Amino acid sequence: MNYEKELKQEAGTVVTRRWLFRDCGLGLGEIALGALLNDTVFQETAQTLALRIWKEGGSNDRDRAIYAFRLCTARKPDAMELERLLALVKEKESYFENRTTAAVQVSSTDPKNAPDDVNLHQVAAWTLASRVLLNLDETITKE
Repeated sequence: MNYEKELKQEAGTVVTRRWLFRDCGLGLGEIALGALLNDTVFQETAQTLALRIWKEGGSNDRDRAIYAFRLCTARKPDAMELERLLALVKEKESYFENRTTAAVQVSSTDPKNAPDDVNLHQVAAWTLASRVLLNLDETITKE
C-alpha cells in the first residue's frame, strides 16, 4: 500500500499493529492507521511518550520496554511481546546510530531546541516503538 511505502521512507520500517503482535487481514482499520501515523498530533504524542520512557523507564531497554508497555496497556508484556518490542528498539537504535539529523527529526518535537540531557539516537528508536504501542488495539480500545 502507498502509506506503507511512505512509512518505510520515513522510518526505515513499516509500523503496524500487525507487525508486533498478530497478523490480520487488511481492512479499514489498517487504512485508517496509515492516516493516523502521519498525523502531527500523533507524532508529537509518540515523541513525548518516548522521552518519558527514556527518562523514567529504567536504566536498560528491557526495563524501558516493560514500562512503556504498561503505560500503554496497563499490563506487563508477555515474553513474545517483550521480545519483539526489544528487537524493534535494537534495530532502530542501530539505524539511528550514525544518523543524527534523522534521529533529531524523529525524536524531537522542536528539532531546533532538542533537549541536551538525552541520547536522541535512543529516543528516536523509542519514538518508533511508541508509535507501535500507541496503535495497538489494546491501547486505543477498551474491552
